[in-house]
Amino acid sequence: MSWWKYYSELLGRNLSWLRTAVLLALGWFLAGLVLAVVNPSFLDTLVSWLEEFFGEVLGEEGLQSDFETVWDIAQNNIGAAGAVLLGGVVLGILPFVSVATNFFILGFLLGSAVGLSGGGGLTIFIITVVPHGILEIPALLLASAFGFKFGMFWRRPQEGKNRWGNFRESLKENLLLLPLLAVLLIAAAVVEVFATGALSGWFLES
Repeated sequence: MSWWKYYSELLGRNLSWLRTAVLLALGWFLAGLVLAVVNPSFLDTLVSWLEEFFGEVLGEEGLQSDFETVWDIAQNNIGAAGAVLLGGVVLGILPFVSVATNFFILGFLLGSAVGLSGGGGLTIFIITVVPHGILEIPALLLASAFGFKFGMFWRRPQEGKNRWGNFRESLKENLLLLPLLAVLLIAAAVVEVFATGALSGWFLES
């Protein structure tokens, strides 16, 4: 069986978990938008936290247009995706936190960008998020969806299986999903470093 066919069938069997992740993501995204409207001053706190976080990932040199930076970003994101996939075994708590945090931040940043700069802020948000987000966001949703499922291995087993069978099946699925997530996240890091940075620079200079 080809990898393409395997992943297509895997996603088809787990559409309900994907829908759960998407709906949860939309809810937290909207919550971020609302907070940006009612408490815009939270932006200073969030920006400070993001600067500290990316400083730890990228080091003192910050975002550089080279493959070392690509690897730093990809390594961090792949590690996070793996933690969500496998750490989800504890009642799906880690996937929930991942979706809530990431999509709340996205919603808040979008609301803040539009609130502060109108159409220009929306353009900046699109340029800085959308190019690599096209790859990174689906990877995050996939990791969270399968992490949720892994956390529910103790639920009523399917016919012919027991709870240990549920656990083994979910663990196998998650391990085999990691290569797909790694490809998506490495590609996203390449786009973020070489495309997003260039687009942002062009927009700011124009």
